[in-house]
Amino acid sequence: MNSKLKLVLITAAIFLFIGTDGRMARAQGNTGASSSANKNASASGCPVLTSAMVEKVLGQPVQSSPASKALPMYDGGPGWSCTYRAGGVRIDFSVYTEASPAVAKHTHDTYSVAADDSKGRPSIGDSAYWVTNAKQEPYLYVLKGKVHFSIGMRPGNEAQMKSLAAAAASGI
Repeated sequence: MNSKLKLVLITAAIFLFIGTDGRMARAQGNTGASSSANKNASASGCPVLTSAMVEKVLGQPVQSSPASKALPMYDGGPGWSCTYRAGGVRIDFSVYTEASPAVAKHTHDTYSVAADDSKGRPSIGDSAYWVTNAKQEPYLYVLKGKVHFSIGMRPGNEAQMKSLAAAAASGI
């Protein structure tokens, strides 16, 4: 395995671990949602993917966890993670706002070396791809403007993940 792919996989593993720690927070400078949503982010959940959006897609009430700031990806901008639970389903959502669309595209494309192209590339946002981790759990990575995010779901339901990603992208 070449060193660039190893670095990306290790970084992705760290990112996924941080994204699944069960806490959520609003990134400083996030312009991906309305100011009223951003003001309430730490109290009520993520402004880009709200509990109401998740409930609509899953068709059942969800619980969201307290806020957690995520580490920047590479040298990129601030990020935050959200975790939702409904029944036996867990959804991990991480979002980052970069300085420009070009920086966000570069970061998004850097992770695309681990893309699972057998699943195709969904038409969500500016670009999207699937990554399947060692446990065969799918993650969907999406780029829209200067924002990039990922959604992981256990157990995985790709149709619901695409619906969640489309809902989040529409609010950016």
